[in-house]
Amino acid sequence: MGWGSREQLSVHLVAPTLVAEVAVDNAGRWRHPTRLTRIRTDMRPGKAPLFGAAV
Repeated sequence: MGWGSREQLSVHLVAPTLVAEVAVDNAGRWRHPTRLTRIRTDMRPGKAPLFGAAV
């Protein structure tokens, strides 16, 4: 279960192939949709910092 639903959700794991830079408005919870800023062609998925890590 998840995302406010009582129905069983399926999960599909994927391998990352690109790095994207996004803009978010987070004040303790997600307030607005996430916006794509750009695709980072200069970075590879294994070399990108983890979400929330200082750059």
